[in-house]
Amino acid sequence: MKKLLVLVLALCCLLTAAPAEEQGQPASQQRAISRFELRRGGYMVPRTFALIMLDGADYVFAGEGVMEKADPAVARELAALITEYDLFSWNGFHGSDPRALDGEDFLLDVAFTDGSVIHASGSNRFPKDYFAAVGRIEMLLSGARGSGDAGVCGTYRYEGAGFFGDFILTLNPDGTYQFSEGPLSSYLGGGEWCMEGMMLALTETNGRTMYNLFFPTRDALYFCKAGSDNFPYVKVPDRGRFLPETRAGETVELSFRSHTNRGPVYTCVIEDPAVVSYAVSREYDEENYEEIPGAEYTERFLFTGLRPGETKVTIRKHSAAGENGEEIYYLAVDEALNVSLAAHTAEELNAMVRKGCVLVLALNGQMFYADLMDNASAAALMDCLGEKPLELTLRGDGESDKEGTLPGSLPRSDAEITAGPGDLILRADSRITLCCGENTGVFTRLARIRGADREELLSALGEGDVQAVLWLEWNE
Repeated sequence: MKKLLVLVLALCCLLTAAPAEEQGQPASQQRAISRFELRRGGYMVPRTFALIMLDGADYVFAGEGVMEKADPAVARELAALITEYDLFSWNGFHGSDPRALDGEDFLLDVAFTDGSVIHASGSNRFPKDYFAAVGRIEMLLSGARGSGDAGVCGTYRYEGAGFFGDFILTLNPDGTYQFSEGPLSSYLGGGEWCMEGMMLALTETNGRTMYNLFFPTRDALYFCKAGSDNFPYVKVPDRGRFLPETRAGETVELSFRSHTNRGPVYTCVIEDPAVVSYAVSREYDEENYEEIPGAEYTERFLFTGLRPGETKVTIRKHSAAGENGEEIYYLAVDEALNVSLAAHTAEELNAMVRKGCVLVLALNGQMFYADLMDNASAAALMDCLGEKPLELTLRGDGESDKEGTLPGSLPRSDAEITAGPGDLILRADSRITLCCGENTGVFTRLARIRGADREELLSALGEGDVQAVLWLEWNE
């Protein structure tokens, strides 16, 4: 109830009725509407129907999506219905039936350009001709909304001044959002968004607790100062507008195949969401896909540039019937906001990937974490560990090094080096050694245990042979 009152207060503050003109008009005379809102709830799914005058135009809302511009005739027809059913007589009605355990409740809020209003509410008790009137009103506003199904997802720029540059807000299809108040702002905000009636609510979850409200239309997001905490550095005024991004360059699309019979589900993780945003769409192979068990489709991720830079994009595959996995891409955005797949050599990509993962060694129940080297041998070891953990027997006596044999050969990247405790080296095509002391010679270093301590390592390895398990873990 408290949140509902905040939303109503915010909406009323944002859409203040026009200054009063002549007062005392008879109820039978048709009046011009500046704001109309009808909310219905209770046993039914909550629904909101509204018509609002904003920036000199009428906008209509009918249960979902964003506000859309309406023909001026719609406001006149709505005013005629108010007169026909004498909704003026509803003003001040606040009825309830305390005996009813379930049913319907409603809230009606109407403001006219002459300053007069209608406020009414009820719970299982209704004014005269209630059901006939609201039925006609819902039909009128639902028909006026148009056939478009536009949502709020997308990228917006604040029309005022940002923090030494553009203030960017991105609403993602998965219900998350990010914002950057300007190029010189070190704070990158983000959280979750949802529609609360016809209001867009943003809840900050990125280190701060902030709640902000917007009134979304097809043309802009209007900030509602009442009920909002505002932003950390750029203080947006009431009715401040965030306009849809139109300075779009070339986009990049990544597509993946799946089906409706427990097929893989794909999710996207962007390392730096200030560089690119994305939208997801699904295209079925057959028009009658709802009738086809296991209907096949293509999941498409479309990436749009927000600012020049480069970022890693990870597409994660979640499968109920098969193997999970992920694919990593690097997207570059130029000054014209054109997006492209970054051109890296295989060696550069391997190095980038290795920086995002760690090699884990389990030795007699103790876990050690190692950083992989930037060479072709380490990259091949990563491929070997990509499918499943690798179990090896490491052989050796006392305080000597431990050696094991891989199931296959690795390419050599030999150099004359001095290996120390915690180094994993390749001595031959398939023979690896975990060093407990110093070794100087010509071989390939594959990985190095972080903060390796000789005594701790010897304690974990024990006196004789030891069973070792190797696998990869990925950093977020």
